[in-house]
Amino acid sequence: MKRFTVLLVCILVYALFLSGAPHARAQTPDTGTQDLIARLQAQVEALRTAITALRGTPAKNGEAFEFSRNLMLGSVGEDVRELQILLNRDPTTQVASFGSGAPGQETTFFGARTADAVARFQDLYATEVLFPAGLSSGTGFAGPLTRAKLNSLTQSTRAGTEGSTPSITPIPPETPPTVAARITVVEIDQPENSLVIPGATRVPFTRITVVGDAANAVALTGIVVERTGAGSDGIFSGVMLLDENGKQLGVTRSFNSDHRALIGGEVVIRPGEARTFTIAGNSAPSLDAFAGQNVSISIVRVNTPAAVSGDFPIVGARHTVNATLLLGNATASVSPLDPNGAVTRDVGTTGITFAAIRIAAGPTEAIRLKSIRWRQTGTAAMSDFGSVAAVVDGASYGATLTPDAQRLITDFGNGILIDKSASKDVALRGNLFGGSAGRTLLFTIEEAGDILLESTTRPYGISVSAREQKLRSDATSEFTQNAAFFDGSKITVVSASVTTVVKSDVAPSQGIYTNLENQPLGAFEIDVKGEAITVDQMIFRVARAGGSGSGLLLNATLTGPNGSVGPVDESTDRTLTFSQKLSIPVGKSTFVLRARVPTTVGNGTRITISTNPSNEWGNVRGAISGQVIALGTAAFPMNTVTVQSPLLSVSVSTTNPAPQTISRGAQNVLFSLIELNAVESGESVQVANIPLTLSLFSGAQGDHLKSCKLFDGPSGTSPLMSGTNEVNPLGGTNPQSSTFTFNSPISVSPGTIRTLALRCNVDAGATGAFAWGIAANSSVVASGGVSGATVIPPVTPSAGSLMTVQ
Repeated sequence: MKRFTVLLVCILVYALFLSGAPHARAQTPDTGTQDLIARLQAQVEALRTAITALRGTPAKNGEAFEFSRNLMLGSVGEDVRELQILLNRDPTTQVASFGSGAPGQETTFFGARTADAVARFQDLYATEVLFPAGLSSGTGFAGPLTRAKLNSLTQSTRAGTEGSTPSITPIPPETPPTVAARITVVEIDQPENSLVIPGATRVPFTRITVVGDAANAVALTGIVVERTGAGSDGIFSGVMLLDENGKQLGVTRSFNSDHRALIGGEVVIRPGEARTFTIAGNSAPSLDAFAGQNVSISIVRVNTPAAVSGDFPIVGARHTVNATLLLGNATASVSPLDPNGAVTRDVGTTGITFAAIRIAAGPTEAIRLKSIRWRQTGTAAMSDFGSVAAVVDGASYGATLTPDAQRLITDFGNGILIDKSASKDVALRGNLFGGSAGRTLLFTIEEAGDILLESTTRPYGISVSAREQKLRSDATSEFTQNAAFFDGSKITVVSASVTTVVKSDVAPSQGIYTNLENQPLGAFEIDVKGEAITVDQMIFRVARAGGSGSGLLLNATLTGPNGSVGPVDESTDRTLTFSQKLSIPVGKSTFVLRARVPTTVGNGTRITISTNPSNEWGNVRGAISGQVIALGTAAFPMNTVTVQSPLLSVSVSTTNPAPQTISRGAQNVLFSLIELNAVESGESVQVANIPLTLSLFSGAQGDHLKSCKLFDGPSGTSPLMSGTNEVNPLGGTNPQSSTFTFNSPISVSPGTIRTLALRCNVDAGATGAFAWGIAANSSVVASGGVSGATVIPPVTPSAGSLMTVQ
């Protein structure tokens, strides 16, 4: 395009020269010269036609620009410039943040940066420009469907969209007030005249105070400024608007061909409020060509729908360019702390590193890091994440929203000192909230000026450059050639998932007891990812095998890391149903099912609990996101447990001791051996007493036996009863029953037989024969040693051995 324009100018000049441009003396061209002029004029018209074709269809009488041809890599023309202007209106599709193609520096050449921006534009409007063409991602080729969307946006932009981002060119014309309100713009003390030196940032030029309407809030949509004075636009790499706290409003802009720029985002001035704003500039890294120039920035007008009182233009400080003074410098790179790759993070996760950069000071001077302004460009909303802070050397600096609620600023107070030739890593961290599941986060730093650095030797800001620039990619973090200054990695937020539900050996295959609460019937382990989950209902099935008797489980509970649900009783369909909401945390958790087994369930009964999470667990949801969680786990059994009931049988030996003669007056004579048999018992058995029967023969008198006691073991010498518990039979010759009560209940271990010896003292006047046995209807008092369940042991009747006094 440039070469066509130059050629056109040359031809026009030459034609004017030949056609009699003013000279010291007028001359009349001859016929040959007139023919040459005619031919040159024809060539000029042909060149004008070619240039118009390259420009596309220009806007006429205030109409929107129309894209009338396909645009691609290598295309040249005014329509390419208009394309870049449109793309630069949205930070998502911005061609570049600095240099060629950046806002205010749009060109007529369609290069790699423009192609990448077009591809992002196509991704943004995929349903309109990609899917109808059978494409899934942007190509960078602006064909008919893309042009149609571009033209629809130029029409809507021309019509005006409330809240749209103001573009650098063209600057909207001044319009009459549209609301019944008035603001007052007051010129205040301006910055002192000083120097502009290479690479300085946020150099203050002009200050104003805006006083709001007395009754109504008023929106400022921008401030139009103009570079004035005996200086050049090339002095500046950008111009910006700062609030009274030094925070940047909107993005940095460049001056257009009229030396003007529209700066600042929308700011609301509350009724009666006074806000102070500063117009500041960033200087170019080299000012050799502008040394000695005197430059200022004037405020031309304030854009607002309200009426404006104030005198314009307002001219601030007039700074002189000094090209020889030097400031320190800084470079930025991706920090090792950055994810630097497309990653997934679980909803509800805290302390996530969203992005991290490393800032290095040059060798000239130490610098101070004052603040960084970030922008989240993923699909997640601001409400999807929080507790955002920048962490530097272990210290945390909280982030705050900018007034436009579009960006986050991490402010470092008095500044973090970075010694010369040293560096600091800045990690942006935060938490993910419930609504963020399925969305993405991608943190960027839109422009280099969003990293505010200050000199430690001069009252200026320090510019920062990227150590290395790459093409933008969601898969990595980089300082880009074609998008935001820094473009972080995409973080995809995932909701809860359950990876496994399996039986757990926390409740192994083991024996359990009847009549005891909280007997472990089984356990399972569940592994939850992403966020905690809740389950409204769980059903467990109960299977029995072997043993004897029957009965339903009672008081069943399910206990995990967050407490228990229940108790519930087993229903007649052999199920346990828990209908209380159960909370299951992230990670692996173990849950144990416990219940009481009734005494009607026989010893040796095997019980197996099973569940089918995929269809027997109801309303499983993420505890934070509320999203329904699908469980793919099929039915599985837990470890089998076996009922161990207390069992005991009682008998008196008929052969041991053998019938024999005993002496009158003998002490501790062995009369009988009693066997307590717990071989088949599932637990120990406690025995409190044993009823025995004394039979008398050949005129024997009962009271001729004294101090009858039970001893432990056939030859035991330690009595299990004493004092009032000793048995002294009554007189007479009739059989009689006596209850032998132990000093304290004795225990019979499961799988054993415990033998007790009955011994009595024989009176010196005793005659006849004696036999101690047990009757069939004898009631032995016993219970389970663990369960406490009552045991009614069967008794084998026996008269015992006959002992005859001699």
